[in-house]
Amino acid sequence: MQAARPGGLLSVIAMELAARRLPVGYSFEDDGCLLRVTGLPGRYCTVIADDSGYVLADCWPASPPAPRAGVLAATAMRVLSDRDDWRPGPPVTDPDLTLISAAGLALRAAGLTVRLDIHADQANLEACTQITITRPDVPGRGEVRIGDDGTFTWECQHSPSPGETAKRVAGIMAGILTPAPAHHPGPR
Repeated sequence: MQAARPGGLLSVIAMELAARRLPVGYSFEDDGCLLRVTGLPGRYCTVIADDSGYVLADCWPASPPAPRAGVLAATAMRVLSDRDDWRPGPPVTDPDLTLISAAGLALRAAGLTVRLDIHADQANLEACTQITITRPDVPGRGEVRIGDDGTFTWECQHSPSPGETAKRVAGIMAGILTPAPAHHPGPR
């Protein structure tokens, strides 16, 4: 039996992230190879990518508290728009708003499409909520999901040009892994 090996796209993404001084390592699971980004303060991240251009990146807090809504909203905007300068308005101070409400409202106000998703686990009688954020005018950027526990997921299908796709994905991943400032410093 031959050992699982990372595909070309995942290997190039790993090299690009390592060149940006982000520590990476592979993990071989039953359903393929997973890239783990290690040593990040306060969170864990994994990347799955196949040579068809499909990319799934998951980041979740290592322990409470969850990231602030403004940081998650700014990171989503960076992923979906390539805008490093966008920041949501002043932090929401309404104590009745949840993490995903505050992030979602800021992103909706910035013109992105935000949908609330509720998943019911009937076996354990639990519910999980998340928001899904997209830019219909730029479908190639995929979608971002932010969970009520502070998880951040980016899922996208890129064109199958491995070198260009890998550099683009690595740049987006660097944007996800490098925390964005939480709010705009002032009007523009």
